[in-house]
Amino acid sequence: MLLTSPSPHALPHSGSGFVSMENHDSTAQAVNKAVHSLLIGRMSFVLWNLVPWRTPSEKPTGNEVAAGLKELGELMKLLPNVQVVIATGTSASSVAEQIRPLIGERHLMTCASPRPRGKRKRLRSVRLSRP
Repeated sequence: MLLTSPSPHALPHSGSGFVSMENHDSTAQAVNKAVHSLLIGRMSFVLWNLVPWRTPSEKPTGNEVAAGLKELGELMKLLPNVQVVIATGTSASSVAEQIRPLIGERHLMTCASPRPRGKRKRLRSVRLSRP
């Protein structure tokens, strides 16, 4: 599952120091609820961020996204058994065509952000596409 960027709850000085479903924030709680409702085992998926570091603003810049995509490509080399990548939210969904070459033959899905602000917007249906 590809989120946008870590929340302050993932930072060492204000949270756990990790991106985790156990963090005390609404995104972590929403992801935890979704994973449990879909009966996905915790060892069956990886949480990652389009920009895997905390950004100064809530919306990452183009340069931050480009650097994050490079890191995503490196991560995918380490995860050969991943079958589906779910890009959540506007930022990750908007770069779906840039994500596709990085994930190879894996399926790519997009959906609304698990953040509470994303829930207030009209939810799009999940789109599954093949390479």
